[in-house]
Amino acid sequence: MKAALRWIVDGLFAIFNLVLMFYAADQDIVDSGVLAWLLLMVLQFLAIVIHESGHAVAAHCAGARLLTFCVGWFAYDFRKRRWESQRGGNREVGGYVAFAFERHGTDTPARRAWIAAAGPLANVATAAVLLLAMQLPSQPPLATEPVAVVAGQPPAGTAITRLPDADTLEAIYDDYQARRAAEQRAQLAEALARVFSILSLAIAALNLIPFDGSDGQGIWRALRRHPARR
Repeated sequence: MKAALRWIVDGLFAIFNLVLMFYAADQDIVDSGVLAWLLLMVLQFLAIVIHESGHAVAAHCAGARLLTFCVGWFAYDFRKRRWESQRGGNREVGGYVAFAFERHGTDTPARRAWIAAAGPLANVATAAVLLLAMQLPSQPPLATEPVAVVAGQPPAGTAITRLPDADTLEAIYDDYQARRAAEQRAQLAEALARVFSILSLAIAALNLIPFDGSDGQGIWRALRRHPARR
């Protein structure tokens, strides 16, 4: 049953990644499906780093000694103080943090539950900050082209003014191009923030499902006063 649940979660995450990849391509963040996949892998790696950092910070604050910080195929050994590759791959979901309580009385179910929950909370907090940042006021969008000159006589009753000289027109156009480029960069940043927020929330939610090796299982074991590694 536990193995089947993990297969279901892995399948859901794979489908979610596929949908998010097509969403990234549809938002014109990248120009091809391959680039969308690569971008998603980079964002997923960053989301897992944030997730595992939440576990590590919570474990340190709870008085535990950090042993290993692992993301994907890379692990940092705190005892050896160096990065190592995980030969044969990482059997955990994305990564893990190994720790140990060395002082008597510090290993409590509440602290283990807090450490297990800190990973998803880090992802949720990251998504919340990005979504709030997207609501901040930005430069107003460009509504029209900078200059439109139409040949012929102006409508009756329209005052005729002198057109700007060439240098002024060039300055106006350069300013328009700069503002347009800034607007495009802002739209790209907003699309990336939206994708990363959705990905972070998905990782948090799926990790709370109590399958083998998940944070949900760690919280459940801690509440039942069973030991958990995460």
